[in-house]
Amino acid sequence: LALVGCSSATAAKDEIVTLSVKVVDEAGKPLEGIAVGPRLSRAQSRAERNAIKDTGWTVAKFDRDLTGPDGIVRFRTGLRQVTQGPFMHAVAWNADRRLLGVTVPEIAWREKPGDLVLKPACLVKLRLTCPELESRSRPIKSAEIDARWAAEDPFKYVSWMNLKRLGVDSGDGKFEFPALPGEIELRITADGTEGRTFEFAVPKGRTEFDVGPIELTATKVALLEGQPAPAFQDIVAWVNSQPLELAQLKGKVVVLDFWGHWCGACVMYGIPELLELHDKYHDQGLVVIGVHVSRGGPVVDTAEKLEEKTAKTRTNFWKGRQLPFPVALAVGKQGLIHSFDKDPAIATDYGVKTYPTDILIDRQGKVVASSVGSISDKFREALKRAVVEH
Repeated sequence: LALVGCSSATAAKDEIVTLSVKVVDEAGKPLEGIAVGPRLSRAQSRAERNAIKDTGWTVAKFDRDLTGPDGIVRFRTGLRQVTQGPFMHAVAWNADRRLLGVTVPEIAWREKPGDLVLKPACLVKLRLTCPELESRSRPIKSAEIDARWAAEDPFKYVSWMNLKRLGVDSGDGKFEFPALPGEIELRITADGTEGRTFEFAVPKGRTEFDVGPIELTATKVALLEGQPAPAFQDIVAWVNSQPLELAQLKGKVVVLDFWGHWCGACVMYGIPELLELHDKYHDQGLVVIGVHVSRGGPVVDTAEKLEEKTAKTRTNFWKGRQLPFPVALAVGKQGLIHSFDKDPAIATDYGVKTYPTDILIDRQGKVVASSVGSISDKFREALKRAVVEH
């Protein structure tokens, strides 16, 4: 077995080692042409012209090779991933025979191939449901499900299965994936919901197992869609504008961007995306309002403090630009120990828990879309429709 730069078990953390694994079926027969990788995955998305793109169940290989006639494949990985974690899995999938194998690589695989036994998989079926959204004719169309063994520490082990569905009518929220018997924990995120974890046991000797419905709770911002946008509260100062009220903005399309100078994602890609939207739609009636939320550290409650906190950011990420749109400075309740005890009311009223979060308000003053993190394609499409509708 070849080694790459490995001389002792006390090697540096970033050392790359070569491991080998032998893939066999339950009878011990080597399986040729099998991919071995860290995760079994499947992605489904709605592509151009409403066509559904489906990758099918695949294993992203550790390296380019598949198992040979002897069932063995070698792959390189970091020593730390094998000895310290977070620990990855070695996963193999035979679609023709519906065989699945999942194990955790060991450092001993440097000297002798480890065994990865593929066994008949059970097709797990489940249905994601959110009564609050379904009552508003909003079935779950976008969701991501990760699976790991329930006995594994979630901070030390990565998931061995990922199922992602984006913008697809999944048939009343129905999902299915192959699994082996045992206690499984699912980590579920779904558009418009709080997400959750869910544990269940896959029984032995079953080819199919129906978990049944898994109920999710709608986010506050999702329940705001179609409703009048809440008034602004807990704004202590305005930058680039006199104080604004939503009533003044009727007839305009409004994007509220909840951000903070302390939020890396906000300043690195959130604000640049906002600048792009501002430049593209400002002359068509779009008003972008940045809602800067003070969380931890010194409170930003004046234009001068915001200028100071974003000086380097403008150079590093905003191409030297000043913010051309109004910025509302929001401050929560002050605590005795921390610099804040409670998020400002404007963040609470809009159900903001993650930064950046963007809220789209149409010309009638109603919330019509939201996006968390990088601005989603769904949000961009809703913005385009809102701008052209008069």
